[in-house]
Amino acid sequence: MAYSIHLEGDTLRVDFAKTDEGKPIPAAGDVIVQDVQTRVRQMIASGELSGGNMLKINGRISVGASYTLAHEVAHLYRVVAVADTRLGAYVVVSSTTPEYPLAATKLSAMSRRSYKN
Repeated sequence: MAYSIHLEGDTLRVDFAKTDEGKPIPAAGDVIVQDVQTRVRQMIASGELSGGNMLKINGRISVGASYTLAHEVAHLYRVVAVADTRLGAYVVVSSTTPEYPLAATKLSAMSRRSYKN
């Protein structure tokens, strides 16, 4: 796989896959999108991603991969929020509740571990 995805509590940690030496594994955008879809669907089928109130996504992600990821999980969670390092917060990108309107940034601040997978 050219992309790494794992769940830690209510946060989905994402990043480009790396070799044992820590170097990024080169992959084209279409391969990354396919890997994201495959991995997320595996996580849903196994019950690892079972849905709920909120899913936070944190890590380095390409535009294509982010669209694919959001498409696969938005129907499972009331709120999906993505880490924004410039704001130091999570930004709501999908919501079915007025408690967390789209573009809300009043979520708990990101930890120092943000963007470090």
